[in-house]
Amino acid sequence: MMGIRAMKSGVERRLAVAFGDFRDNEDGATAIEYGLIALLIAVAIIASLQAMSSEVSTLYDEIVNEVDNAV
Repeated sequence: MMGIRAMKSGVERRLAVAFGDFRDNEDGATAIEYGLIALLIAVAIIASLQAMSSEVSTLYDEIVNEVDNAV
């Protein structure tokens, strides 16, 4: 029959192994890094679209005026 001390050391050993596996697992960190990269790309796209919005609006206004004048 196993003594309480032997069971405790077995439990401690299993917890140490589980904690070591958790500590060494980098999948979550990699997912967070990819998420941050995607966020940076999205912010850059949004900023560039906002910077170009007035130019695009002016271009469409010119096209509308030319089409109205042609008709």
